Amino acid sequence: MAHGRQPADPLAVNHPLDHWATVRNRFVADHRELRSKMGTLRALALNVIRGDDELAPALRLKGEEFDARLLEHMKWEEEHLPGLLSRTENGLERIIDLREEHARQRERLAFSLEQLRDPEAASLPIARDCLALVRWVETDMAAEERDVVAALGQIVRDQDMAAASGDPGGQGSRD
Repeated sequence: MAHGRQPADPLAVNHPLDHWATVRNRFVADHRELRSKMGTLRALALNVIRGDDELAPALRLKGEEFDARLLEHMKWEEEHLPGLLSRTENGLERIIDLREEHARQRERLAFSLEQLRDPEAASLPIARDCLALVRWVETDMAAEERDVVAALGQIVRDQDMAAASGDPGGQGSRD
């Protein structure tokens, strides 16, 4: 570190751009997969709401699959996004927001799973709950995507500035 100072954020890790490109690619692929699952879940839920109770078992199954995949994705995000977000303005706040939102989503998913797994639960409330969950996750994913794009842009700018100044570490003024 320059002049014995600590990095501005201890989570900031100076990975090369190809590392962050790999993180971005996984993030985008996961979100694409989750959107596909949400589309299926939405369609099933709407059909159940319209009165097609024969689709209720499929709704329950796809709901459980979606919840499990979302939980897996959130765990991955919590392992990989803090290092990326920490490189941005307000990075610590973004990391805190990510963790708090994931905590709320975990609580919400626990409720959803309880309903989905309850054989006595009526199909209509489950369908409505699935629609509400899909809307919430879509909104959250859009916000996460904005944050990740901003973070990647900051990393590229930092590395460009570092290269221009002859700083091979790429941290630029973040030290």
